[in-house]
Amino acid sequence: MVITCLLTRNTNIAQIVLTDAPLTQTGVHSIDGKLARENATIANIHAEHRDSTDDASISVASRVARYSEINRAWTFFAKIAQIKEVSIYGRPGTIARVEYMREGEPQYAWTVVQIDDYYFIEDDHALTEGQEVLLEISGEHASAKGVNWDACPHNDKYCEYASFIEGGFPVSEDYNGLTICPSNTLIYSGYATDDWINGILAWKIKLEN
Repeated sequence: MVITCLLTRNTNIAQIVLTDAPLTQTGVHSIDGKLARENATIANIHAEHRDSTDDASISVASRVARYSEINRAWTFFAKIAQIKEVSIYGRPGTIARVEYMREGEPQYAWTVVQIDDYYFIEDDHALTEGQEVLLEISGEHASAKGVNWDACPHNDKYCEYASFIEGGFPVSEDYNGLTICPSNTLIYSGYATDDWINGILAWKIKLEN
């Protein structure tokens, strides 16, 4: 079965269509088959988004993450492969190596679980290796173009820590003027560094049942 993403005319709304055609290279893949039940499974999204502050149309055909205009959120599914305690730029923390799928091939990234006394996982639940999770980044700093940490609202503890972790990268016209932080690299290329020192994702972690 193939999941095809179509753009409805005059609406710019991406719709998911199920067919029985053979799976192509742009098809949908899941981890251990369990993630296929979700409508938001990792897919290529070929939809043109319009930024509300710019007349120019911005198109981001992400190979891993999916953007929801309604929730103003980027999400992708992954599996916990490893958990380790580290020093994150001089602060005590915990990170997790996650496995995700890009065009049918497993890829790996590091994401923050905890820094200081702040947890990126919902309800401060403990993570275990092999656990399936949904990684999400949402809010004023997220748009169809990617992630802009400079747009974080004031007094937002999550954004404060996330921008500390992913901040400091140069901007790039290839990323529509946004920084080449780990989040935008994943959104635009589908890849993330497997060396956590060179880039950690700061996405919220939600457990999958």
